[in-house]
Amino acid sequence: MDPGHLSAYGSIITAAVVCIVSGSFSSLRAPNAAKERAAKTSPAHAAQLEEEDEEVASLTSADAWMFPILGSCTLLTLYLVLRYLDTKWVNWLLGWYFTLLGFGSVWKSSAALVKTVLGLRIWKGMTQYTLQLTGGKEEMFSLQARLPTLLLSIPSALICFFYGTREDKPWMLTNVISLSLGCNAIAVLKLDSFRTGAILLAGLFVYDIWWVFGTNVMVTVAKGLDVPIKVLWPKTSITDPVPQLALLGLGDIVIPGLFIALALRYDLSLSGSPPLPPYNLLSKFRKPYFWATLVAYFLGLSLTIGVMEVFQAAQPALLYLCPACLLAWFSVALSRGEVKAAWSWGEETKEQSDSGNPTASNGTANSAGIAKSE
Repeated sequence: MDPGHLSAYGSIITAAVVCIVSGSFSSLRAPNAAKERAAKTSPAHAAQLEEEDEEVASLTSADAWMFPILGSCTLLTLYLVLRYLDTKWVNWLLGWYFTLLGFGSVWKSSAALVKTVLGLRIWKGMTQYTLQLTGGKEEMFSLQARLPTLLLSIPSALICFFYGTREDKPWMLTNVISLSLGCNAIAVLKLDSFRTGAILLAGLFVYDIWWVFGTNVMVTVAKGLDVPIKVLWPKTSITDPVPQLALLGLGDIVIPGLFIALALRYDLSLSGSPPLPPYNLLSKFRKPYFWATLVAYFLGLSLTIGVMEVFQAAQPALLYLCPACLLAWFSVALSRGEVKAAWSWGEETKEQSDSGNPTASNGTANSAGIAKSE
């Protein structure tokens, strides 16, 4: 493989893996057992955990069944719009939509990064400011933020404004916004069970194959839209004003990422004495399902790129990623004798602290893209 191609694909794989790892750990919330222990040892820490728990969207089996249908309708609509309307105005409208959406994601991601670098103790020691808007006696809006978070709003806004006003979208800024959107999607959108995850991955496995191999719709939309829903990297020199770009659709990160994040949350639920946040790769609980599915993702994406290079044709990445993640999960569950327990586990159910294994429940979410060259 050409060194330029190897560098580009290596960079894209690294970016995708980092995005998934970051989003997965951001999706973790302290289990009830950890909160109860914190309440006994550090009431202030326990109060902070409750304060920082944010609302998340739980994706169920019903949502998972609908995803390929809704995704197909959206994809076909975009294809028809690009075919019959001026691409310039379509990209302008969608570009500003994703720019505004990206501002919140870039701001949140940069604040989380600074919080991780500073450490929880220093972060908690900083003054927290509250902005409230009220209408009469009712609270209309409330924002609580520490000083670094407030300051980071300025560079986040400048990045997104510069991206939105440029006619030729810089690939690096596209990556910043895309990866921020992907990381936050993995953190906030939560599959409620492995059953839901299996339905989602199986449905989008068929979806991706059909729209890439059965028609030219997926490739046309991916190449026609110049918006931050993909990760790009030059296969020629980074300084080249018009570089040849390698591309990975954001859906090929987020969809498997949701399943990998679910595997990590299941690992945490199996911990007899779960640690307190913040959570990261060094957190002291076993992560067999997380590591297995993450390595499977890496191998599946590498295989996608290898096949694409050999045949010089766009490949539906989910064709390789969905089976890889599901087989990795099943292999670990089978080797540990936990297939039934893992399959019936759901985050909405009450934990059984005596056995260390949770009981039954639910569900799922998101959309797909393709790995290819541009």
